[in-house]
Amino acid sequence: MSYQRRRLSDMTDVGEPGPLPRVLQGQLSAADLADLSWLPPEVTGYEGEGFFYVEPAPPSPPRRDLPKSLVHSRLRDVGKLGAAWTVLSSNPDYLGRWLMPGYPTVYADDTDLLAVLAAAGCTATEIANITA
Repeated sequence: MSYQRRRLSDMTDVGEPGPLPRVLQGQLSAADLADLSWLPPEVTGYEGEGFFYVEPAPPSPPRRDLPKSLVHSRLRDVGKLGAAWTVLSSNPDYLGRWLMPGYPTVYADDTDLLAVLAAAGCTATEIANITA
């Protein structure tokens, strides 16, 4: 369970959400954790602060892999294969990633892939179809 530490004076967050500090773990209610003024500050060191439960963020959906051969084929189908290779050839980082042995796929949402497609003159519809 994650809790966000906050200053009670202005309700600003202190740090990132995480587990409760060991000294506060146990049978404390949400109301007790929200305002620690009832505890002597020398016990906890959280004077003027409280801890609030934070719902965990939903897990991100897994990223979708596309075979590079499929991207190649779809680029050819829209007539932009030559332009894409020109863009790849002009950037050693892009070209190196594209030709990397042992990596036959690319993420459909990869920012470099999307940049190459845009630089090759693909429309938003063509990019959506190529990365579908």
